[in-house]
Amino acid sequence: MTKTNNDFDGWYKESGFITKWNFTTNSVTTNIDLHAKWTPYYGTLPNGIKIYKGDATITDAQMTDAVNTCIAGYNAIRESFGSPNGKFNKVLIISDPEYTWDGSVLGVNFDSGTNYFRGRFEKIANDTLDLTTD
Repeated sequence: MTKTNNDFDGWYKESGFITKWNFTTNSVTTNIDLHAKWTPYYGTLPNGIKIYKGDATITDAQMTDAVNTCIAGYNAIRESFGSPNGKFNKVLIISDPEYTWDGSVLGVNFDSGTNYFRGRFEKIANDTLDLTTD
């Protein structure tokens, strides 16, 4: 089962996705409804890492801009320094704080006051990043 630009996150007992159905331990004794949970992603880096919306306050236009900047920056990093595969496995576009990192998920706020990440991705994409000063 697939849904375009979505990851399947499992079957749940409730429409609000509270209790995940466990096919090993749960049993069916009467008719039940199970609800499929899907998580949309907004883009994919060339190495297959998907870009997700980190919170509901981010607009689709902001996501489109952020995805394009991420992909351009990723391509420039890959071409200049080698593929960053293994550094992170998911990108979340967030509204606050400026960034988050948990060892595998990179959260990036492109609209923070300092615009640190937007600036770095744009410099990488435009080949103007100076690693000695930036």
